[in-house]
Amino acid sequence: MPALLRAMPCRSCGKAHDFYTSDPVVTDRRYEFVCPESGQKVTILPWVPPEAVTAVPRGMVLLSLPGE
Repeated sequence: MPALLRAMPCRSCGKAHDFYTSDPVVTDRRYEFVCPESGQKVTILPWVPPEAVTAVPRGMVLLSLPGE
């Protein structure tokens, strides 16, 4: 089930993005994503609880584990 993390700040562009994963989020694990503004790969350590959803809304940024 997808999980959403809303309005997390981006170290690359300084804006907040809404993220999703295809698996449940573990908040003590680093994830990576490509910033939609700068195109740079960035790592993030989620600190907010994820929101489980059945479908991912448009405009969300994919989080993945490093190396996936």
